[in-house]
Amino acid sequence: MRVLFANLFHETHTFAGGRTRLADFTVARGDEVLEKLGDGSRTDGFLSTAARLGLEVVPAADYVALASGPVSDEVITAFLRDFEAAVACSEGSIDALFVGVHGGMVSESMDDVEGCLLPRLRRMAACRSRSGSRVPVYGVTDMHANVSYDMAANAALLTYQKNPHTDAYATAARATELLAATEQSGQTLFTSHYALPIILSPAETATADSPLAEVAAIARAYESENSDVVAVNVHAGYAYADIADTGVSIDVLARTRGLKHTALLEEARAIMSAHARRPRPSAPGPDEVLATVSAGNPAPVVIADPCDNVGAGAPGDTTGLLRAFLRRQDLRSLAVLCDPLAVSEYWSYAVGSEYDVSIGGRSGVDGLGSVNAAARLILKADGNFELLDRQSHMAASVGSRTTQGRTLVFQIARAVVVVHSRRTLPFDLGQLTSLGLDPAAFDVIGVKAAVAHRRAYEKVARGFAVAETSGCCPADLRSLPYERVRRPIFPLDALPDFRIWGNR
Repeated sequence: MRVLFANLFHETHTFAGGRTRLADFTVARGDEVLEKLGDGSRTDGFLSTAARLGLEVVPAADYVALASGPVSDEVITAFLRDFEAAVACSEGSIDALFVGVHGGMVSESMDDVEGCLLPRLRRMAACRSRSGSRVPVYGVTDMHANVSYDMAANAALLTYQKNPHTDAYATAARATELLAATEQSGQTLFTSHYALPIILSPAETATADSPLAEVAAIARAYESENSDVVAVNVHAGYAYADIADTGVSIDVLARTRGLKHTALLEEARAIMSAHARRPRPSAPGPDEVLATVSAGNPAPVVIADPCDNVGAGAPGDTTGLLRAFLRRQDLRSLAVLCDPLAVSEYWSYAVGSEYDVSIGGRSGVDGLGSVNAAARLILKADGNFELLDRQSHMAASVGSRTTQGRTLVFQIARAVVVVHSRRTLPFDLGQLTSLGLDPAAFDVIGVKAAVAHRRAYEKVARGFAVAETSGCCPADLRSLPYERVRRPIFPLDALPDFRIWGNR
């Protein structure tokens, strides 16, 4: 069986400024894709499983970028060109197409990139099918996908079941096994798509917590109790996208067309309705959080700064939490900021010397500006590091090795401040240990994340906290200027009946 492979991964923050351009993507084309074998990414999940099952892989392209603003149309054009070239150069027939997508990609001209591209890709691949008819499409999506009907209707997709996304590799492997088993059996799969009228903020999407823990439990039970059901995908959605399909959704893959899945949907509706009716406590500010932290402990308290959540598309340079750290000079604190301008400006400075520096705040999203202080430069590094956890949320996207770009480490009073030049997911301790920093040596560590950092930091933390700062990823979604989302939807609207939008 010959399987054409392509991966296009981006989570788009439509409220963020700027455009995500082709230069912002890490791109592998043709046989370069095969070099990802063994790197722990979800692409590796497909490649390793395909090799184990004896599938012949025709690699097209692998495009990956960190969450950020809307994607330039030049990216879509380049991806389609690479895909078309792979089809044209294929020396034999194509039996199936495997796609890796995020499910939350928005471009300059398309709100639903995946929904628009999937039918186009299968038409392009059909010219190499044995029969000249449509090529079956399988694949994998991120759990934070804003899934549309067009996505669900044009591919048999499996989504991650965990957040942090420790199962991305395994999900890609399951999807590859599903492809092989279904095609060898000659069966057809049908997807029913259902949208729930609720948007969850990233902090609400941990799968170990309510409401997703409960929804996942009923999804797994429904799979085990119904022989016709292959998989139930629970999509938490991505809140910071102003498109029609933003929000929670459920897809059911089955061997029989037309199943209604009423019992499953009623249970999901009840869980989400109960969640919507719970009080929405606001997170305390950073000074309030730090008031609960004492100095001299053997392990740090890790404070999340979700309003500047890099994984959700934020710039990673806001200074609210750092300023609070500097006000508590009795604490050994560690902060990490992305500031390419500062790295460039201070790169020539001598290690060990003290300078007046200006750090962070370049994006202006928090209104606080840069921190100006006397600082001692204690380290320079190229920023390359190996991930310590090959099953992490981070490995799912970037593989086992990545870079945070050229990096400087400053000492400001008792605070250690890491300033790097390339936005980086703060989901692996290798980001710090590669710089010679011991996370356990601090009283408090600031992490620009919402949920996914916990897997890495639970190894060293004595506690976790969340601080409310200013930034482009607010917990209160009502503060964002949504215009295109399907209404009514919670929390933008009150929903006493909580009606589900069903498959059409």
